[in-house]
Amino acid sequence: MDFQPKINYNLLKVPVHERDDLEQEIKLKIIEKINMLIEDENAPGFWEFLAMQQNTNQMT
Repeated sequence: MDFQPKINYNLLKVPVHERDDLEQEIKLKIIEKINMLIEDENAPGFWEFLAMQQNTNQMT
């Protein structure tokens, strides 16, 4: 997924002298979030989550 168009759009709302720093910070946050999601192998997939929810509802 290409985030650059959305980043560029939002950078236009920031003063010119702050754009480079903000762009770098946004990209860093995106990378950190992606790494967190990839590393979290314990997180269930959609169907696994749905099955767990159904099992929980059947127990009550």
